Parts: sequence; C-alpha cells; structure tokens
Amino acid sequence: MNYIAKLKAENEQLKKGIEETIAELIDYQKYYTLPKFEGTENDYAHIKTDVYVKITTIKMYLQHTLNTI
Repeated sequence: MNYIAKLKAENEQLKKGIEETIAELIDYQKYYTLPKFEGTENDYAHIKTDVYVKITTIKMYLQHTLNTI
C-alpha cells in the first residue's frame, strides 16, 4: 500500500471513529432530556447547566474536526 492510500485509509478510520463518538453523544443528550432529569429537584447532577453543555461542546468540536478532515 502506498503512502497516500495509507493516509486515506487512516482518515476514513478517523472519520468513522468521530462519527461514532458523535452518535454516542447524541444518545447521551437524548437520555438526559428524559423527564426524570427535569426540574430543580431532579437536577442533582446539574444536567442542564453542566453535563449537557459539556456534551454539546464536545459534539461541536468533533463535528468541526470531522468537517475539516
């Protein structure tokens, strides 16, 4: 396998990994929007103000990276 083909294969593998990670993050976001996490009495893990924001930030970073590969 020549060098360019090897790089293309590595890029495709990287893209696949990023896409899988984004899909997992979307699953976590869906999970954390369940009613059991709504309201101030159920926000014991600061889902809306901490966890959800971090997941969104990571997902946006990965999407940007995917778009630049």
